[in-house]
Amino acid sequence: MRIARSILLGTACLAAAAAQGWAAQDLPIFDAHIHYSDQAWGPFPPELALAILDRGGVSRAFVSSTPDDGTLLLHAKAPNRIVPVLRPYRTRDDMGSWTKDPTILTYVEERLRRGIYRGVGEFHMGAGGVGDPVPRAFVELAAVCLQHEMDHLAGKLFIDRLPPLRRQLVKKRLAKLAQSA
Repeated sequence: MRIARSILLGTACLAAAAAQGWAAQDLPIFDAHIHYSDQAWGPFPPELALAILDRGGVSRAFVSSTPDDGTLLLHAKAPNRIVPVLRPYRTRDDMGSWTKDPTILTYVEERLRRGIYRGVGEFHMGAGGVGDPVPRAFVELAAVCLQHEMDHLAGKLFIDRLPPLRRQLVKKRLAKLAQSA
């Protein structure tokens, strides 16, 4: 059923593009999944990797790497072109143990503080890992992010979620900061 829906959706998108008079050459190629991991850095330095994307007509790329430094290298060279995604692996050794390793959560949180990532993934997990501590913490983090975005859509601010007394204190501090600026 899921495959049938995907085919139907894809067909509908193609029909809509045709109805608009778009030809294939008019549509940019966005590669939805590129890894730029450590074994690629030597043979394909960032400038060459980007030149290969140029030759292929790829206007943007969704990039994740192990270690994450590869993603950072490409993003630094082409921040408007590379969509950085963080994988929860510091090294390939983490791929089989990340779901139970609490230091992975710390690593991911530290990396996310950079403010450049547009997602967390791709990661590998067997069915038995779903209830492990790190994936559960990822779900909680995603829920907080989703609630934050939903609040924006509803016109709510962070301080609107604070208890009344704390909200009043924060508003006073903000008013003082505004006066001193």
